[in-house]
Amino acid sequence: MSTTSAKRSMLDQGLKALVVALALFGATFGIAQSASAAPARHTAVAIQAVAADTAPSIATSWSCTNYFYTNAVERYCNVYSGYIRSYITCSNGYRYYSAWVGQGSWRIVQVCPSGSSRVGSGIQSTG
Repeated sequence: MSTTSAKRSMLDQGLKALVVALALFGATFGIAQSASAAPARHTAVAIQAVAADTAPSIATSWSCTNYFYTNAVERYCNVYSGYIRSYITCSNGYRYYSAWVGQGSWRIVQVCPSGSSRVGSGIQSTG
């Protein structure tokens, strides 16, 4: 297997694991939130994995709608090319990163551990 194929296979496996983790975590997080936490138009977001035959991109192009909470951040992102990941910095002194996600529509939810609050957050990108 070539290095490119191995990287692509690893990326595919990572993206599949992320989708499962986000689905499980999103369901738990969604139940705990009040109905007014996010507009209804954002309740269903299609999640798509990067196609195996997608050519590498030169630049990253993306847009996100963000919802900030005392101890969390919720992002609805569209990645057009490249890869992004979200991070949240918590009052416990740690910064937590999501997995890198590629082309598609993504819902990313990050929550600080119990007893700590969000003190910062952002998005990193790579082409």
